[in-house]
Amino acid sequence: MQISKDNIQRSFSKASKTYESSAIVQNTMAYELIDFLPKKSFDTVLEIGCGTGLLSSLLLNDLKLSSLTLNDLSLDMLNLCKEKFKDTKLFKENKLSFLQADADSLELHDNYSLIISNACFQWLKKLEGDLLNYVEHLQKEGILAFTIFSKDNFYELRECSGVSLEYIDKSTLKKILKKTHCAFDIEKIELESYFDDVKTMLRSFKNTGVSGLTHSIWTKSRLNDFIKTYEDKYSTDNGVKLTWSYYLVVVKK
Repeated sequence: MQISKDNIQRSFSKASKTYESSAIVQNTMAYELIDFLPKKSFDTVLEIGCGTGLLSSLLLNDLKLSSLTLNDLSLDMLNLCKEKFKDTKLFKENKLSFLQADADSLELHDNYSLIISNACFQWLKKLEGDLLNYVEHLQKEGILAFTIFSKDNFYELRECSGVSLEYIDKSTLKKILKKTHCAFDIEKIELESYFDDVKTMLRSFKNTGVSGLTHSIWTKSRLNDFIKTYEDKYSTDNGVKLTWSYYLVVVKK
């Protein structure tokens, strides 16, 4: 299942005020991505798909940066980041910039010591070309670091509804990364989250901008069938289960 960029932009803009309080797993992913980075300082940094700034906050607080550019498709998300980071040292020194653009058509004119992205690249329509483009715009010994959801992500949803985004498998990801002619590391992570009921789970999708994933499911009868099937198969003592599966990736130029 593919979702148009217009729908992606619309969904994330609508979720700009609810994203951060609901994006618990995405926040965990951001911390893990920072920990997965080589321990070094970075000069010029580009974050692709910054959202409300979950990862951006860690970049600003935990790393030594000379400059940071935050990119997102949603202007609402960027405006939140501008307000959120207006008191930071880089902002006051005019070394924190904001770029509204589609990551699939991002025209880069600078080279960066770090290009980083969290929970964004699964939305790219041209993943191979984009990754090669990002690596091309790394400085010597620069780093491309990102998380991307795997084909096992939300497998419960796929099994109960037949609907899923076109997530990537590890072998395909490795083939793409080998074309960069750079060293790279990949680590697969799986996390489980639990919800009081299926409707609460679906509401969390909407609050984090991924409601497009479930739009095709909901006639009233299909919704009721889906809820019953899901709760019959995946109810636990902790609530209904949802599995997140993703890769941590670091490419070293």
